[in-house]
Amino acid sequence: MDSSLRDLPVIVLADQAVPINVLKGMSAGADRFLSKACEPNEIIRCVNAALDRGASCKTFEKVLSFLDCDFRIVAGRDQLLDILLLAFEDLINANQRYDAEIFQRRKTDAKLKAVGAAQATNQANGEFLANMSHEIRTYEWHLHCVKCASSDHSTKQAIPSVRLRC
Repeated sequence: MDSSLRDLPVIVLADQAVPINVLKGMSAGADRFLSKACEPNEIIRCVNAALDRGASCKTFEKVLSFLDCDFRIVAGRDQLLDILLLAFEDLINANQRYDAEIFQRRKTDAKLKAVGAAQATNQANGEFLANMSHEIRTYEWHLHCVKCASSDHSTKQAIPSVRLRC
């Protein structure tokens, strides 16, 4: 590493604060690690903190193991607290996204069940109407046959007249 760049602050801005990526960035010498989801004021605060970093900032070197990988981290207390808070914030945001997704899926499932029930009811109504229509036509046909077959005028009077469409 070029010694002239040693005191140059580095801030990593990534889509998500995935722990493995945070550790890789910190082991590469980054001072801060920010998620793109953070507020503009948070970015300004981290830039100012990185620029203010100097001899007064006590740093220590630590080797951390995570997912069977070792990472050599040189950081100050404030940097580590920022990383922990960032990771915690990202976990909360991810949890909120998952909760919203679960809510949407449950809502969609309920709608699909309602649509399925409505379709089943519609099909049952259609079958009922088809059966009733058949029964009515059959009854009308029998009445028509009885009426035509009857030659007795008194019988014709007793049978109600029914109009048939031919």
